[in-house]
Amino acid sequence: MSIFDTLTKIERDRTQDAYLEYVKGRDGVPDLAARSLKKREAYFAKVEAEAAKYQGDVPTAEFFAGMKSNRELKQMSELGQWMCCVARSNEGESFVIDMALADSDKRSRDLNDPITYVQLEEFYHTRMLLHSLDLLGVSDLRLSEPRGFGRTFLTLLARMPKDVSNVLALLGEVAGVVLFDALRDKGAELLDADDPVTAQILDMLDQLLIDEYGHMAFVRSRLGPVRMELVRKMAPKFIPRMYLDNRPAAALFSLRELTERALAMDLDFPPERIQARVFDAKAVMAPN
Repeated sequence: MSIFDTLTKIERDRTQDAYLEYVKGRDGVPDLAARSLKKREAYFAKVEAEAAKYQGDVPTAEFFAGMKSNRELKQMSELGQWMCCVARSNEGESFVIDMALADSDKRSRDLNDPITYVQLEEFYHTRMLLHSLDLLGVSDLRLSEPRGFGRTFLTLLARMPKDVSNVLALLGEVAGVVLFDALRDKGAELLDADDPVTAQILDMLDQLLIDEYGHMAFVRSRLGPVRMELVRKMAPKFIPRMYLDNRPAAALFSLRELTERALAMDLDFPPERIQARVFDAKAVMAPN
């Protein structure tokens, strides 16, 4: 089934109920004041206890040049481009979540609302990406705020009524799932397979991808026939524009291939290595 197919009302309700149970089991108890999740903190405690520095060659100077100027990206090595892409790829979601939480902190959040978990997971995505770079020798890096089309798109996403913003959110989630999968595979290609740090980095990218697939399935469950039709009409124009706005991704990957994969997204997408840990959106739709 395509991610762009419309679910029935029963399927949407089942998906939302099942996804809530899934994230409760995967994330553990939220601490709203600390903006943390119990099981994610345990994961990071283990990751940080095992932390070591990557022993291979790392183009640190290239990386910082690419972060300062998009013009440098095309002349960089693939590893330098990949590192810039890692640094940039969660800026958009981080920006949106910061705005959303600034608003939602003004009122209590519901521990039985999947959005509470989705938003808190994004903090861990930023931590995982930055920790991956730290393992490669790039420390104390701070994410920049998006600019241009990306900033406009994301501000609308955060401020629009949910009936509208969920249309844009699904487009962003589909594009993100494909990008993070490509980023993980490119990391496996470029980093030294014999260095134990590589396995740590790839595991963090897998954890992120598992979450993003679940986010995509959940957001889809919030859209009825009219809004799903709007998603289908907007996808061919919006998804390539989102990739183009991520300049390191545009330098490192074929935007046409990323877009084609996104437009062909279906529920069989998750790679075999993570299938057992991904939210099973197909099982939810199976008849009783």
